[in-house]
Amino acid sequence: MYENSFLHNLYRASTILYMMSSRIHTRRIQIVGGSTYTVSLPKNWVLFNRLKKGDIVIIEELGDNTLLLRLPEPEPMTLGRIKKAQLNLAQGEELGLERMLVALYSAGYDEIKITQSPIISERLRSKLRSALSKLSGMEVVEDAADYIVVQNILDESKLSISKTLDRMELLVRSMLRDLERYSKVSDKELLASIISRDDELDKFYFLLSRQLTLILLGRTSYAKAGIEGSAHVLPLKTYGKALEESGDTLVSISRRLMERGGVPTKDQLKLMSKAFSSAVKAFRYDDRKAVREVAAIYSSYFQETYTDPLNLLVGRFLALCIAMIEAWVDKTALKA
Repeated sequence: MYENSFLHNLYRASTILYMMSSRIHTRRIQIVGGSTYTVSLPKNWVLFNRLKKGDIVIIEELGDNTLLLRLPEPEPMTLGRIKKAQLNLAQGEELGLERMLVALYSAGYDEIKITQSPIISERLRSKLRSALSKLSGMEVVEDAADYIVVQNILDESKLSISKTLDRMELLVRSMLRDLERYSKVSDKELLASIISRDDELDKFYFLLSRQLTLILLGRTSYAKAGIEGSAHVLPLKTYGKALEESGDTLVSISRRLMERGGVPTKDQLKLMSKAFSSAVKAFRYDDRKAVREVAAIYSSYFQETYTDPLNLLVGRFLALCIAMIEAWVDKTALKA
């Protein structure tokens, strides 16, 4: 399964790189009105960006005799505009509360009213406390007998995407280091620590999802978020998801070690650490050597066929490093 996934990723990467090379358009200069020089825009580009007659585009003269054509940034929404939602839960429906709150938070909602008749159950309050611990900035602002209002008090516009990714990468690295330490001392407290950090990683992933949504909604400018445009949201989302699932995989490895014993080999741990570091370098710093290193590590690991769950989990972690490379390919294509 992982080998097929690897080949698929390499095929997709080559396809995208081909698309990058084919995005050069040749146009003849036309003269309109005797004095205005014009060129036409690629039709697919216009349709993709939903442009129409009268819309404004920005042409920037660069120092190397190049013209850069781009769309203007959307105007941020006014601070007074709050996106609200309401959840009406019957008794016994508390189980799905956390999933619904995460979805609304990630979708950019600022205020959520939760109602339950005749009164808010203790089970709902417990589920709410658990959910809020994973949602940065969400706090209870009203608490009545039959409803609770939670509101976001965090100004995401002051948080860069880069800092959120920094924190997620740091958490995965610390989980990897503790797994390496466990291989030497066999202290199960280290495994428990890895498992406990998964909630914090989820918290930053949900924050990242919200930040990216607010960019698409025009509530955070590209400049403040530290990205070049809305098209870059997709590779950032893909990269963030791969980081989050990398943490999940390390948690799965830790749980298996706690229940069944055993330990990843020294070579496996070295491959995981190297692949992750190289994947981060590739995506964050456009390091093409790191791209080749991740592909080589993944390919070499699957020269053998594995059936043991622990070995397959190691393979899953390496596959997620390939997913980070795929996000880099998408990001690189957008710069072409």
